[in-house]
Amino acid sequence: MTLVHDLPSLTALRAFDAAARHLNFTHAAAELAVGQPAVSRQIGQLETWLGTPLFVRQPAVALTDAGRRLHEATNGGFTGIARVTTEIRRVAAVSELTIDVSIAFASCWLLTRLAGFTAAFPDVAVRLVTRDVTSTADPAADVVVYYGTGERAPDAACVLPNRIVPACAASLPAHERPNHVSALAGAPLLSLEGQADQDAWERVLDGTGVHVPVITPQRRFTSFIVYREAMLKGQGIGLAWCGMMADDLEAGLIEPVTDLVHSDPHRGYWVTTPNQNLAATRFRSWLLDLAQECR
Repeated sequence: MTLVHDLPSLTALRAFDAAARHLNFTHAAAELAVGQPAVSRQIGQLETWLGTPLFVRQPAVALTDAGRRLHEATNGGFTGIARVTTEIRRVAAVSELTIDVSIAFASCWLLTRLAGFTAAFPDVAVRLVTRDVTSTADPAADVVVYYGTGERAPDAACVLPNRIVPACAASLPAHERPNHVSALAGAPLLSLEGQADQDAWERVLDGTGVHVPVITPQRRFTSFIVYREAMLKGQGIGLAWCGMMADDLEAGLIEPVTDLVHSDPHRGYWVTTPNQNLAATRFRSWLLDLAQECR
């Protein structure tokens, strides 16, 4: 077992290691940002402590046998210390970011894009807290992405404002598709229930100027994930949230069935940052910039 009093001065060992690598006291002093006399003094004290010379100083600086043995030890020791401390600092620099988000937003939009954030900020470890309902957030969340309006929090910023179109799976036969808004009442309709948007059909049709009989969707869903899956499987006409379902629309898996578009900049997905730390600020800016490109 090595005791502290068995070791020479660390300052002297650093001076020796630098001088042994450079075989030049002046260059060693420049590396350590000290004067050359300070390096000579530290090495002299180390030689006195050891009871043997470490360098041959004339005609040129060279290591003695004892000096070579000690340099093998200091070089390996300092290299190992530097490697370990660098790793410790790297791990310590990684911050964890907790994001509270709905399962729908995470699976339909965020997950396919999250690698971009990790690539831009590799020092941030992301923890996703997902749930069906986002009316209340995890108290430990640094970032919250929720569906609703911006009235929930003073710092709320809109990520994906509502832009909704009646749509269906591309595979749905033409004779099952309404070709006009007025024909929606006779089509097999799908709707989403719950706090998210259960009155969406009424809001979409309101103000169209077209008389549409009272609509009673044939199938209603409480989960956006299942609702989307029903649309993709051609089970009826649903409402496509263009932001959330952008990938499906761009891939041609879902197609609008009329030219009706309902936009509401006050309702949609919003982001707020309860904990104003650096990781949360980075994610918020990244999310808003990316969402702007996707609108």
